[in-house]
Amino acid sequence: MNYIFDVDGTLLDSYGGILESVMEVLNLNNYKMDKEDALDFILKYAVFDLFYKIEKEENIPFNKMVDEYKKSRLRTQDNYSLMPNCLNMLNELKKKGDKLFIFTHKGEAINHIVKKEFDGIFIDVIHAFGNNFKRKPDSYSIDYLVNKYNLNKEETYYVGDRPIDIDCAYNSNIKSIFYNKNDVKLIHNPTYKIKDLIEILNIN
Repeated sequence: MNYIFDVDGTLLDSYGGILESVMEVLNLNNYKMDKEDALDFILKYAVFDLFYKIEKEENIPFNKMVDEYKKSRLRTQDNYSLMPNCLNMLNELKKKGDKLFIFTHKGEAINHIVKKEFDGIFIDVIHAFGNNFKRKPDSYSIDYLVNKYNLNKEETYYVGDRPIDIDCAYNSNIKSIFYNKNDVKLIHNPTYKIKDLIEILNIN
């Protein structure tokens, strides 16, 4: 089997650092939004979608907010922990001979984290933060991995914690695993729903 993983909220519990940086950007631009609403928005959509929303509402330049966010994330990017059973699950899949990849909106910092936490586990890492790879839910990056490594779509899963991840898998015509402990409304039904990463080992 082939598994393509999201990072934030899937492999890493990193929303604390993300939210800290988002709130810093909002404060810099005098945009009023409480932490709970900001977190709810980025969990449903993405950080950049929030900045697009603010640009439309307040005419604050999107690129300005992105630059501020990037600078802040350099300070908060190490504010994370591994999700429960993450390494155990990944190592067991690797032992079985499964092919493991990453596609994330996370920026260049992911390369440092992959080397530090997941050295030798993943075949390729695609991050759409500031790169030419199109962002979720566009199928471009999944199609890139499928074509580059000649992956069978019937044997390929995208694993993520947000609706946008499941939409991405749907648009890519691959299977999906929704890792979320909450009752979240989804447009497209995932192939599997899990509440613990270790459950992936029971999926055939």
